[in-house]
Amino acid sequence: MELMMNAPVPYLYREGAIKLMINAPIPHLDLVKRFHQHLVLSHLLEEEEYLAFYKDQREKGSYIVLDNGVVETGVPRIDRSMVEMLRPHEVVAPDYLFDAQRTYEESLRFLTQIKTEFPFLKVMCVPQGDSPEEFIECLEAFVSSPCDVIGLGKSASLALTPKQIRPRDPEAPFVVAGRHRALTHLMKMKSSIPVHILGLSRPNELLVYNTFPNVRSVDTSWCFRTLQGKPLTDFHEQSDPEEAKRLINALESVLGRGVPLC
Repeated sequence: MELMMNAPVPYLYREGAIKLMINAPIPHLDLVKRFHQHLVLSHLLEEEEYLAFYKDQREKGSYIVLDNGVVETGVPRIDRSMVEMLRPHEVVAPDYLFDAQRTYEESLRFLTQIKTEFPFLKVMCVPQGDSPEEFIECLEAFVSSPCDVIGLGKSASLALTPKQIRPRDPEAPFVVAGRHRALTHLMKMKSSIPVHILGLSRPNELLVYNTFPNVRSVDTSWCFRTLQGKPLTDFHEQSDPEEAKRLINALESVLGRGVPLC
């Protein structure tokens, strides 16, 4: 089998500002082809055009992270066949919303199995918990494990808030504050493990995350979510490409590196 996981692979490092990964609907994949790092949604690999685009991006030297799809489908959808199909550089281990024990056990089981066959594949682990104590314990356990990257989803903010005062529909400031607590805890641990931010609510969140040196990258569908006026669930829906370009550049400008999108 001609699998890149049988040989050392490049690692995604932060150089200056954090790296952006733009999640685009299938009709607008061409708008993100100039980026050198991408997060690929596992449940869309069955789409021929989607799979072909990201395989081509990988061949051209882009760093590819394969997500487990839990946010989009409710359960993690990640297995060996998907890894073999896409040949990513990094994969997100299974996580279960608010379930620290199952997340830790399943992530470590997946990590052990996948690295046995593909030893150079990087693995991102996403801490979970149903209380601040559970989440921090899960986070610390992953830092001490062989996992390569920590992923912080929006659920981290809920897990780090006692149940009695959790909002039903958390706003952007709440999400940022929760992730800030998790990142601050990593600093207190003196951990240098790279962190990926799983999703943005608002572009100005980048200003907060960019102050933490171990935040390596962030993925977001904000540009297309804004155009559609709703969460991006239909990856076949078409938007105004010129407006999409404008929003992508606006997102980059927050990090001080907006460039024309040709």
